[in-house]
Amino acid sequence: MHTVSLKFSVQMPMFNVTRFILATLENCGPYVERIYLTRSELPWRYNIAFRDIVRNPTPASIIDASPWRDKITLIESEWATEEEQRNESLRRARADGMDFMIIQDADEYYLDSEYQQALAYIAAHPDYDFYKVKSYVFWKSTKYIIKNRYGQPYDEDLKPFAINCRSEVGFAHLRGIDETKWRICPELLNAECYHLSWVMSDEELLTKLSVWGHTNDFDWLTWYRDMEERNAAWAKFQTHPEWARLRALPEYAHTATNNTARFLAPMPYSQY
Repeated sequence: MHTVSLKFSVQMPMFNVTRFILATLENCGPYVERIYLTRSELPWRYNIAFRDIVRNPTPASIIDASPWRDKITLIESEWATEEEQRNESLRRARADGMDFMIIQDADEYYLDSEYQQALAYIAAHPDYDFYKVKSYVFWKSTKYIIKNRYGQPYDEDLKPFAINCRSEVGFAHLRGIDETKWRICPELLNAECYHLSWVMSDEELLTKLSVWGHTNDFDWLTWYRDMEERNAAWAKFQTHPEWARLRALPEYAHTATNNTARFLAPMPYSQY
């Protein structure tokens, strides 16, 4: 892999990711010099009610089982927002002399060959502040993939892949930047992100939805403090006229479809 003398790192928030993190460390470990894991016992402040009762179910000690432990820098603190947490690892990478930081969450994977191709492209085109890729989003298992509103099997929103540590760019909202101020690579990298965002148990998924950066996009999920309130809120949502209207729209008729392409096989995190 031709990466000149560039130093690549990766950032990865570490909250409620027990089922994913070791496989993801195995995915990125061979290709980067440093892995910055940021961990808090408390969730972000998007849902104050849940911040009082939810604690991080993923222990810091889990990373000791990774063969890439010597590359890992574990940063433990508390952050109010997702962008604060991501900027913390970005600051650390800059202080350590890293050139680029891969933005890879614990539920995101890349084929090994495409990981190498993406880094090689960045090495050949190092003057941009931000790089993106196309992504596929799976539902409940790797056997099902979510189509976008146009019936295509990939996410409409492009996935941030890397940020330039040598510029002053930073995260402005969640994992995004202010794209009016910085240089975005006009070409998509030749890599595709396989995003297992929804491949969770119901309990893991409810924890995620109640504390993640998009919590306030789902108002009904902030109405409850216990299981009784939660069940009542979900029942209210399922019978809401707006939900019934959306379900009836043709473009949403088959948003979860059987995925016959074995994107992840024979990776250890594939369910085939």
